Amino acid sequence: MSLTRRQFLLAAGCTLCAPAIHATPARPRAIVIGGGWGGLAAARHLAERCEVLLVERQAAFVSQALGNRWLAGLDDGRRLHQDYRAAADALGYRFVQAEVLAIEREQRQVVTTAGTFPYDWLVVSAGIGEDDAALFDGDAAAARQTRQLFPSAYTAGSELAALQHKLGEFAGGEFLMSIPLAPYRCPPAPYERAVIIAQSIKSRGLKAHLTLVEPNAPWPGYQRVFGEFFRDQVTYLPNTRLRQLDPYRRVATLDIDEIRFADAIIMPP
Repeated sequence: MSLTRRQFLLAAGCTLCAPAIHATPARPRAIVIGGGWGGLAAARHLAERCEVLLVERQAAFVSQALGNRWLAGLDDGRRLHQDYRAAADALGYRFVQAEVLAIEREQRQVVTTAGTFPYDWLVVSAGIGEDDAALFDGDAAAARQTRQLFPSAYTAGSELAALQHKLGEFAGGEFLMSIPLAPYRCPPAPYERAVIIAQSIKSRGLKAHLTLVEPNAPWPGYQRVFGEFFRDQVTYLPNTRLRQLDPYRRVATLDIDEIRFADAIIMPP
C-alpha cells in the first residue's frame, strides 16, 4: 500500500516527537534534614525512588535508645555508634555533615555550612532542641556552664559519654536530677537514669543521695520502685518545679526550697 505525502509527514513528525526508547527519566531530588530515627528511615526508603541527600551535623548516629543500657553496664557499646557515611554508602544515598543555615522554599534549596543544595522534596526530621536559657533569665554564660558541667545527655552527640564519665567519677554528696515539663521525648528515659544512679549509689556504698525533681504528676510505677528499693538513696519530688539554677554556686531553687548539690543532670524544657 502506498503512502500519501500527508501520511508520510504525519508519521515522520510522530517519530521525531516520541521519546528515546532507552532514555532514563530523571529521579527527583530529595533532601532529608536530620539523621535521627525518622530521618534515617526516610532516607533509606526514599533512596529506592529518589536521589537522596542526608544532612546531619554529627558524624555518627548515637542510639539514645541503647544509652541507658550502656550506662548501666548492660550493653558493651558496640552498637551505640553508627557511621553516617558508611550507612549512606551501603543504602544508596549521599551524606553531608553540615549545619543547616536556611531553608529557602521559594527557590527550593537548603543552605548549609557545606554549600547550597536544591531539592524537589524536603523532609525535615531535626529532632528536639533544649531551651537552655529558660532557667537563667537569658543568661547565656550560665546556660553554657550548665550544659558543660551538668549535661542532660538527652540529645545526640558527645554528652552520653560525658555522662558515663560523670557517673563513674561521682564519689558522694547530693546528686540533683531534673525532669522537663511534659510533654517530652521518651517519657520513661529520665526515670530509668534515676534508677541507674540510685543503684550505683547503693551498690558502691556511697555516702550520697539523689533528689529527683519532677514538675509533672508522679509516675506511680517508678514512685513505687524508689520507695521499695531506694528509700535511703532517693528523694522523689513530683509536682515540683526547678525554678532557677546557679551553676557556679551549685544551688537549685525549687518551688519551696533550695538545694545545694555536688553534681547534677539538668534537663531543660
